[in-house]
Amino acid sequence: MKQLILLIAFIFCQIVVKAQILDNSNGYPFNDTPKFNSDFIKQNKIKEIKGFYSTKVNLDMIRPTNDVYVYQFDTKGRLIKEYKTKYGDTTVIQYTYDKYQNIIIYRKSDKYGFHSYHYQYDSLNRIISKEYRRDLNRNGDKLNFELDKTYRISKETYTYENTSIGLKKYYYNSKGILYQIEFYYRDENNYLIKQESRLITGNGRSVVTYKYGDKGLLIEKHQENFLAGKTTTTFKYEYDENQNILAQHYFRNGKYLTEFQIVYNSNTMLLSAIITRDENTNFMTILKFSEYRFYE
Repeated sequence: MKQLILLIAFIFCQIVVKAQILDNSNGYPFNDTPKFNSDFIKQNKIKEIKGFYSTKVNLDMIRPTNDVYVYQFDTKGRLIKEYKTKYGDTTVIQYTYDKYQNIIIYRKSDKYGFHSYHYQYDSLNRIISKEYRRDLNRNGDKLNFELDKTYRISKETYTYENTSIGLKKYYYNSKGILYQIEFYYRDENNYLIKQESRLITGNGRSVVTYKYGDKGLLIEKHQENFLAGKTTTTFKYEYDENQNILAQHYFRNGKYLTEFQIVYNSNTMLLSAIITRDENTNFMTILKFSEYRFYE
């Protein structure tokens, strides 16, 4: 299977040299929506990236589809809109930021219209509230959303406390009642090494641990959840010699489920493709980024 992945990578111009268009510092689960490095996007004046899906069943050829994925950025390199068409449906996500580059509105389309989350931050850029709303689109065009009315549905708030063992975060529901506590542990070099959270009522709790490589890059994120029994999820990451993420491996309860290969163009050093492979079936989804638009 490794040889097949490498062959597909070769088709897409394979190896990267010095590009760091993706940011994996927080270890977000990698799927169709990677976390972009806004500095890289800004410096290279990237306005839009468009990708096209193909699929490959085991022992079959690569078959293109009409489905697309588009990322749009502002002049500061921030992702402001992404949308994809898949299986005849279009999903749109929009982002709005404050002057400190924090996301203050995350709006996404769904089968009922649009919903959004509105965030507030403290002076240390930590989230202190998250409000869920249903939004009405004035013009009916998913890709060009115009807010007509918004309905506030629920709101959570958060407070923080610095303790001798680490940062402590408190979660409050829409009635202002504490329902969850979370600890963040960092080492002497300020690397986040563990998160622990527990519900105030019930037995729900989780532990997330982080491991780093020689260059300080995240190489493993492991989560244990305890609710009705124990479940684990693990993400392992690979990088090239220039610190670009090349792969993510996803495990659940110790079983290897999904491989993500990230491919870069050796000529332009831009993101070229994301290859997703199901370990059990060898089914592949290939998102090839073949169209870039730039600011002048």
